[in-house]
Amino acid sequence: MTYRAVARYPDAERIFLEVLAAKRETLGEKDRSTLTTINNLGNYYLTRKDFARAEEFFRTALDGRREVLGEEDEHTQISYSNVAAVLFQTKRYADALPLYQRAADGFTKVHTRDAPTTTLRVVRNQGICHARLGQREEAETLLLEVIDRSEKLQPGEKKVLLPDAAAELVRLYEDWGRPAAAAVWRVQLKEHLPVVREPAPPPRPAR
Repeated sequence: MTYRAVARYPDAERIFLEVLAAKRETLGEKDRSTLTTINNLGNYYLTRKDFARAEEFFRTALDGRREVLGEEDEHTQISYSNVAAVLFQTKRYADALPLYQRAADGFTKVHTRDAPTTTLRVVRNQGICHARLGQREEAETLLLEVIDRSEKLQPGEKKVLLPDAAAELVRLYEDWGRPAAAAVWRVQLKEHLPVVREPAPPPRPAR
């Protein structure tokens, strides 16, 4: 039974924990299937905003996947991104950044259908982390990269990534004191697709 199927049940936590206990007993702690269930529990707790337990299970899955699958495996990159997601949602942006960077570097080497979209989601989150830390130039570079590279994605994928990146650019430029640039992206955000790149005015001098 898949993660999504189990997660719909009211007693999903009990089911996941029972499955994990059985796998640990029969397959061992470091079996791929056991590590998948550990990761699924992390996802379960993350969706319920139990961040402490989510981080615990995600880090356990990451450690196991690094050891068993190696640093370059796609599932290891997913685990880096999952741990970063918990740090992101608990506003530990400086701690999330290196993990997102590790995941982004790894996903660029993975040749699967979902790799480009997954990579851009990670890059978008990197940009948001930089923005929340007041690192505006780094944030701008990454968010514009997401928009540029999104042009090659399927329409359905664009509808998720492009509005998100545009909304973050509006917020970034407003906080930066660049209202003209914010206005450009506010228009694009209302139109959703296509996003048209226009040069942003230079930042205002500090007063």
